[in-house]
Amino acid sequence: MLWWANVDGNGRRHSSADESCSLTWTPPTSLNPVSKGCLLSSNIMPSILSPEFIQIASKQLVGLFVSVWIRRDLYRHVRAVDVSTVSCGIMGYFGNKGSVSVSLSLYETNFCFICSHLKSGDRSSDILRRNSDVDSILRRTRFNRTKRLAALNLPKTILGHDRIIWFGDLNYRITLPSKDLKSLVFKKDWTNLLEKDQLLNELGNGGVLEGWIEGPICFPPTYKFLPHSDVYVLMHHPHPQTAAQKRAPAWCDRILWYGKGLKQLQYTSNSNLQQSDHRPVSAIFVAEVEFTMTKSPLIQDGYLNSNQFPAIWRQII
Repeated sequence: MLWWANVDGNGRRHSSADESCSLTWTPPTSLNPVSKGCLLSSNIMPSILSPEFIQIASKQLVGLFVSVWIRRDLYRHVRAVDVSTVSCGIMGYFGNKGSVSVSLSLYETNFCFICSHLKSGDRSSDILRRNSDVDSILRRTRFNRTKRLAALNLPKTILGHDRIIWFGDLNYRITLPSKDLKSLVFKKDWTNLLEKDQLLNELGNGGVLEGWIEGPICFPPTYKFLPHSDVYVLMHHPHPQTAAQKRAPAWCDRILWYGKGLKQLQYTSNSNLQQSDHRPVSAIFVAEVEFTMTKSPLIQDGYLNSNQFPAIWRQII
């Protein structure tokens, strides 16, 4: 379970979930995976809805904040937790834009979570600047591995991991004249609007994150709203005068993944969280993990006593 937030100095941007940390966590009703369209088997439900969670990592970079939690019963199987930050803001080094990445190993599988805030802007050249931010994050993110962990051959870069999830305010916009865009938004024609989504087009033509996957988008644009309302700023101002009033609706907030062994069960926006000019998005995944069993006197004729498995695993790690 992972939370992320994106805030500025004036508090106009808010977390996609409660940022308070505790040893137990109860999902808010808006994230209940029983909601319509979610395909969860009954044997998965108890592990998602009712366990205790433990925080294993948290990191902030200016307005970026990421917090990673894991079920208490899995905690002893986590190792090699490390964090890396990349600043992509002013002059390419200020932290108002950039990423926070968390690396960890669960059993024998390496996970990486990247929370990012890419460059903003509605000009066509801004697409290339966002793509450049992505390339910079992939190139500059490095995880330090101590000598004690050197023998484990752990990944030092993002793409060296087995399962990777990238999320945050990616800031990709809609490439349409304002008049056409407003017409589609007025009709809530999200299908035709998505055809002009910059990130989907860049993913499709190999401009950025080639080979990465995003689940079907079945929710309205997540930006830009009047705070504490469900009204887009552009629709609220028939004759916009300032740059802020001209900000067009777009799917700025996204979740993508890379690598085998990940299956997305739910991908949605949370329309009831209206403190910000964004609508936070959330996703639920099922992830496969691998583990290696070594020779042990507790294993006889290929059979393992399940009650003795934790002791065996502690020997392995």
